[in-house]
Amino acid sequence: MFSKGLKIYFDRFQWKNTELNDFVGALEEAWQESKDQSMGPEFNLTSWCDSWLKTSGVNIIEPVIELTPDGKVKSLQIRQTCDLRGQNRLRQHKLDIAIYQRGFLLVDQPHVIKDVVISEELTTIDVSQLPDGLVFGAVNINHGEYAYAKVRYDPTSVKWFQDNLHQIADSLTRGAIWRNFWNLTIDKKITSLQYMDFVQ
Repeated sequence: MFSKGLKIYFDRFQWKNTELNDFVGALEEAWQESKDQSMGPEFNLTSWCDSWLKTSGVNIIEPVIELTPDGKVKSLQIRQTCDLRGQNRLRQHKLDIAIYQRGFLLVDQPHVIKDVVISEELTTIDVSQLPDGLVFGAVNINHGEYAYAKVRYDPTSVKWFQDNLHQIADSLTRGAIWRNFWNLTIDKKITSLQYMDFVQ
């Protein structure tokens, strides 16, 4: 879609001066022609671009999780809020969610829920496809770093990552979790002592 949008843009505006709306309009045209519904049937690329390019500040996303008595995931939601800085607003994101089982080992892979679209303050995630025997260890709600947002963790995930980060083989994921823990410390969501325990 993006390549087609670029072709429309360069074919239409070669040797001409343009504005941002011209570029976004070409991408919007390519998006509509693609009939892609992955962002939802009401998605408007121009409005989406405005929400990202004409505002400031970062969104905060965090999991709201309910577990059964035996540690399985009963429900999972993502809460989105606005950081206090900037001219902020809730924005639409598409991301992957990784759920780690309690006994996760270096050779294991997390269960990944792909292409989750969030735009509201609270988004309910379909967990019906999780393996029946999965006992919850932790959740990383921006697996792969596809969304631009500040990520927070629930208390169970904080403890699990503190104890098991070395079991995660992917260096990008480890680096992202390190950064997210640092942001938790800056935002006073965990103590500096907790952070020191994490990095040691």
